[in-house]
Amino acid sequence: MDTNKPSIKPAFSVDAPSSQYLVYAENGLLDELGNILKTQGVDGTVYIISDSNVWSSHGEQVVTSLNRGDLESKVFTVDAGEATKSLSTANQLYEWLASERCERKSTLMALGGGMIGDLTGFVAATFLRGIPFIQIPTSLSAMVDASIGGKTAVNLSSGKNLVGAFYQPKLVLADLNTLRTLPTRELASGWAEAIKHGLILDSNLFYMFEENHNGLINLEPDLTRSIVQRSMEIKGKIVEQDEKETTGLRMLLNYGHTIGHALESVTNYSSFLHGEAVSVGMIAAGKISVSMGLLSNKDLDRYTNVLTNYGLPTSCPSIDPDSVLNAIQMDKKVKDKKINWILLREIGHSFVSSTVDDRVVQDTIKDICS
Repeated sequence: MDTNKPSIKPAFSVDAPSSQYLVYAENGLLDELGNILKTQGVDGTVYIISDSNVWSSHGEQVVTSLNRGDLESKVFTVDAGEATKSLSTANQLYEWLASERCERKSTLMALGGGMIGDLTGFVAATFLRGIPFIQIPTSLSAMVDASIGGKTAVNLSSGKNLVGAFYQPKLVLADLNTLRTLPTRELASGWAEAIKHGLILDSNLFYMFEENHNGLINLEPDLTRSIVQRSMEIKGKIVEQDEKETTGLRMLLNYGHTIGHALESVTNYSSFLHGEAVSVGMIAAGKISVSMGLLSNKDLDRYTNVLTNYGLPTSCPSIDPDSVLNAIQMDKKVKDKKINWILLREIGHSFVSSTVDDRVVQDTIKDICS
């Protein structure tokens, strides 16, 4: 094997105003990891942050690959689950990095799902006023969404992602083989984020989800690679145009997230996986769009069927609707006490609205909670 040149080419690059980086999405990337990092100028110690579940599945493979690239590594594992994404955990990581004499030229590596990526990115953005970090997403949700774009954050008891920074990774490497280690429920959660990209911006992508659910659920290699790369690229192109949500374009990526984040918050991040909460949130946003005369019932039925076919929830019975209403007031998209809702005119065409009637929202939330 040529150790000076990776055998796998990048899928695309993200050329954001603050940073440019390559994105890889292929099968077998973890075995190529050390060689790829060396070609991208990574040197010195790599500080890996992972959760206990991911590390037990992929840790040895990652360390072996880094060793082949003559890269030293150190690891800190945290408990799996969204509750870990906190200032308390970030402080533990700061103390660990300080004790290990981590320097600005060192590199942090996020090995895991979206929680690990958000947490590691936040620590990278703030420790020593910023050190490079690499995203190695191992969940589908992290691949198609959280690993790209530089949104880093931790949660507070009063809401999700309320403390954070925009801080782009140095590199993103998604080994599609890791998807085969995911439980069925977590894989479905990831498809929710990818389906969202089709709903808001790409009707052809949505059609691919509509027509190929059996192949995607079974992770047919060529089909999966094509769909995951396309979904990641959609996210990357939006980030290039609106890195820090100043024009409103990037806000479209929050389709379904206003109510989705509220559901996660009111259940203490213990009842819904992120994509499951977003799935319910997308149904709610679709119902609001229909109530406002924007989206047809036919289109709402189409994407309700798609979410169902991928094993995703479309309602949240037993959740108190008043608690959800209260939680959405903490949403980051609230401006001048008005919520910026992401709505659909049709599949593939979304927009931002701050003029949704409160009664429509209340009725919709009562509907999905019934």
